[in-house]
Amino acid sequence: MALTRQIEYYFSPKNLHRDIYLRSLMDNDGYVNIAEIVKFNRIRELLHSLPATDGDGDGDGDGDTTKNRKGYRRSNGKIPLIAAVAATSPLIEVEVANKDKDKDKDNKDEDCTTYRVRAKPL
Repeated sequence: MALTRQIEYYFSPKNLHRDIYLRSLMDNDGYVNIAEIVKFNRIRELLHSLPATDGDGDGDGDGDTTKNRKGYRRSNGKIPLIAAVAATSPLIEVEVANKDKDKDKDNKDEDCTTYRVRAKPL
């Protein structure tokens, strides 16, 4: 799938060597939040070429997450899709983290899942 190949390319040694912006998004472990990957123009193009994946329903392709008043990100569909696609690659590692909803009673209906992606360590 083209989406998988594009994510693999972003995290390839050849691209990472010269992609200062992507490296600036990485944490100390080399992970990048998928909410940032969704903002990349090529990823948007690929997502829009798939049937019914606009995610937020407005068709403008302006990203996929919103923040509630507590700062948690809520996914509208694209981020879990990209995480699932990236997880099929033997070159990419996906980490899924769920924030503890019990700690924030006001946030009980929100999706508190964070998806991060990185190149698998050699």
